[in-house]
Amino acid sequence: MASSMALSQKHYLFQVNQHVQASVMFLSVMDGAELDFNNTLPSSSSLTTSNPGDYDKDLRLAAELGRYLLERNHDLQNYINVLQKELDDKQCEMKLLHAKFLSTREQLDTKCKQTEILDAANFDLEQELTSQRRDNEKNQQHIKELLDLCEKTRKQYSDIELEYTTFRAKQFSSYFISKQAKSSYQTPAFSTSISNKRQRSNSISLISMRNSNPLLNSSVSSNLFDG
Repeated sequence: MASSMALSQKHYLFQVNQHVQASVMFLSVMDGAELDFNNTLPSSSSLTTSNPGDYDKDLRLAAELGRYLLERNHDLQNYINVLQKELDDKQCEMKLLHAKFLSTREQLDTKCKQTEILDAANFDLEQELTSQRRDNEKNQQHIKELLDLCEKTRKQYSDIELEYTTFRAKQFSSYFISKQAKSSYQTPAFSTSISNKRQRSNSISLISMRNSNPLLNSSVSSNLFDG
C-alpha cells in the first residue's frame, strides 16, 4: 500500500516535472531566456530519493509555477487576442485592397480595350488621311494642268482678238477709202440728177396749179412771157 502510494506520488511528480520543463521551455522561447532544466527542477532519479519535506516543497513550487503559468497564459491569451484582432483587421484591409485591385484591374482592362479601339480608329484615320493626301496631290496636279490650259487658251484668245481687231481695222479702212472714191466720182451726176428732178417737180406743180386756177394760169403765162 505504501509502495503503491509512493509510486503514484513519483508518477505525479514526474508529470509535474515534465509539465514544468515544457512550460519553462515555452517561457524561454517566448522571453529569450536560456534555462537549465537540470538545475531548475530535480530529476526523476532524485525524486526517488527525496523525503516528504522535499515533496511538499516541490508541490508549493509547482503550485507557484502553475499560478505563474496561468497568469502568463492569460497575458499570452490577451496578446494572442490583440494579434488576432490585428490579423482580422489586416485581412479586412487585404479584402478591401483586393476588391480595389479587382476594380482597378477591371478599369484598366476597359481602358486597354478603349485604347485598342482608339488605336484601330487612329490607324484607319491615318490610312484615310494618306489616301486623301494622295488624292489632294492628284487634284493639285490636275488643277495646275487646267490652269496651264486656261492660260494657254487665254493667250490664244488674246492673239485671235488682236488678229480680229487688226482685220476689222484693215477692212474698215479699205471700205472707207473705196466709199470715198465712189462718192467723189458720183457727186456731179448725182447733183445734175437732183436738179433735173427738182425742175421736173416744179413744172408738174405749176401745171397742176394752172389747171386748178385759170387766173393763176394767166398770170403765170404773162410772167413767163414777160420773162
